Amino acid sequence: MEASSTIRPQPSGNPLDVHAEAALDRLTRWAARALRAPVSFIALTGADGRLVAQGSSAADAAAVALCGQVVDTRAPDWSDDDDPDAFVAAPLVDSTGAVLGCLCVTDVGPRRWSERDTELVKELAISATTELELRTARRMAEREKRWSDGQQAVLELIAARAPLAKTLTVLLRVSESHAPGMLASILLVERTRGGAVLRHAAAPSLPRSFTSKVDGLQVGEGQGICGTATHRREPVVVLDVEADELTAPFVELARAHGLHAGWSTPILSSDGSALGTFALYYGAERPPKPSDEIVIDRSIHLARLAIEQSNDARALRRSAAHARALAREQTALQRVATSVAAETNPAILFARVAQQVSGLLRAECGYVMRFLDEDRYRVAGSWGRREATMMGIGEIGIQAPDGLGHELRRGRRAMRRSVPADGRPFEYCQKRQSYTLINFFFTDFPAFHRIN
Repeated sequence: MEASSTIRPQPSGNPLDVHAEAALDRLTRWAARALRAPVSFIALTGADGRLVAQGSSAADAAAVALCGQVVDTRAPDWSDDDDPDAFVAAPLVDSTGAVLGCLCVTDVGPRRWSERDTELVKELAISATTELELRTARRMAEREKRWSDGQQAVLELIAARAPLAKTLTVLLRVSESHAPGMLASILLVERTRGGAVLRHAAAPSLPRSFTSKVDGLQVGEGQGICGTATHRREPVVVLDVEADELTAPFVELARAHGLHAGWSTPILSSDGSALGTFALYYGAERPPKPSDEIVIDRSIHLARLAIEQSNDARALRRSAAHARALAREQTALQRVATSVAAETNPAILFARVAQQVSGLLRAECGYVMRFLDEDRYRVAGSWGRREATMMGIGEIGIQAPDGLGHELRRGRRAMRRSVPADGRPFEYCQKRQSYTLINFFFTDFPAFHRIN
């Protein structure tokens, strides 16, 4: 009697599974020959806990059903002499006590199985379980290596101070490669006067039509999974977008993009403040698995490092710019103080003041003016670039009713970002038809005006 074929594990796309499938094929062929049976197969439990039999036409539905009984009882079983279908089967139980599947040998017609037959099937089941555990170990080792390589790439980008969007995009690609079917995104918290909103940072696998809709999402209860998770500062899981109250405003958006489930975890800084959110979306109902939680934890750790490094670098640049501005101001004040001590001509002194302050503000020209009365002022000093058309020293101007001078006379700061060509709130300097107004007045106390 010639031994028949086997039922192989589900193909997972991992090349390491080839070794396990070859080993299980050898085991089932050897079991069929040793027991002189036409069929020997292995059926494995699928993701939903049901037995999955693929790759063989030798085992029928009845044989797979017998394996289901063995898996449920977690104990070996075999047919009696008068059973029309002869079989002997043993469960595949790993070192953690989980049932991975069943090894089954079947024959045509009634058959008495000897004690040697049943013990042999038990031993072969143990060997098959060992091979499956080795397969799992190889897959985990390969996954860890891929994660280590991906993590190294992200850390190198962080160390090189790469743009944050690029770093987070690479991170999400690494995360998605460890959880097939997952679509990941990162939103960053932006503080506003009205509270806080979430801004799109990275989502390499989500369409722009989706990310543009969630960009600017308010942080608060009921604002989808991301806005709610950031508000609560804890993970939010939604298994059915259409049935959950949190995602009621986003049902049409999720439906348009084929998204059914999702969960979001806030990214918290080292001091506990919310930096953003790490969100995962799936096209089918799918609760988080332990492997997903590992991916989320590792991804959030790297995201936090990247975001805080970017924020620190931005703060450092602002601090350096502020320090340079202070240095320029100190230098300008020192030059003015030196001029005050050495210069007796007021026109030259005021011109130097106008020059120094205009340089600090990167202005085209500047004036020092003295109020004569409520409506008139006189130019006491001025400075302008070569192309500028300037008012002359001693020239008297008339203030417009809505001009800046009325505010300045009351000791208030006044600002006008542009001066229309036909308007004269004060005389202005002209260069290439671009107008900017910066005036400096001295009354009983100095009133300085600065345009940002």
